[in-house]
Amino acid sequence: MDTQSPFYARVVALLSLLTDCQADLANAYSGRTLQTLFITLLSLVAGQLTPDSAAVPAREGRGPQIERAFQQLLRQHYAQWKQPAQYAAALNITVAHLNDTVKALTGTSVSAHLQQRAILEAKRLLGFTDRSVKEIGYALGYDEPVYFGKLFKKVTGLTPQQFRYQFRD
Repeated sequence: MDTQSPFYARVVALLSLLTDCQADLANAYSGRTLQTLFITLLSLVAGQLTPDSAAVPAREGRGPQIERAFQQLLRQHYAQWKQPAQYAAALNITVAHLNDTVKALTGTSVSAHLQQRAILEAKRLLGFTDRSVKEIGYALGYDEPVYFGKLFKKVTGLTPQQFRYQFRD
């Protein structure tokens, strides 16, 4: 394995976080954090093992193709595109069709995926950078820092500052 690859660096970082969290099981959120980190590690490895989307079998239904294309667009544009309509337009389908398809396959709405992806990146930035909450909100495409803070708290149950302090302690 190439020890200089971004994949390797991410795996090492995740394993380090898992080890640190395992050592701190007294924290009320440690179990949940361990589960999330483990799922992230598994997803990262699965992403390396999954064949390229260009090699999709011809007999596969359109739904999984739409969902995969949506996930790819989400990875590329989560900081700029905040509306499901932007993703639907890029896929040349209606918002309703996109939402129905994604929800049927993942159990989660398109809007929830958008929020989750932005919050995941916010957590990464809060944990591993010293950027201010305002700067992180702007970097993630939120024009109003107050809205970003409220969204973060709604999704995580913590303010961005509380998350940062808890993550770093």
